[in-house]
Amino acid sequence: MTIEVTQGWGSEHRQRLARLYEEAFGPKFQQAISSKEKRVAVLAKCFVSEYSFVAFSDDHPLGLQGSAMEQVLLLAAWEQKAD
Repeated sequence: MTIEVTQGWGSEHRQRLARLYEEAFGPKFQQAISSKEKRVAVLAKCFVSEYSFVAFSDDHPLGLQGSAMEQVLLLAAWEQKAD
């Protein structure tokens, strides 16, 4: 298996990455958003691609790492999109 790590990712990967993120961190958001599907939907809308690194194998996302750059976070749009 060949793994490629890229900064940013295409919108076609948004749902898969939101599900991966939810698997890892969903319990932290559970009190705020009890529905798993709603959490995934909010996460998918809020990701800022250019502030993340993704591991791919054959164009299939395996993992996501968000980072803070210039005071902007992976979930920077959370406040605007969560409403």
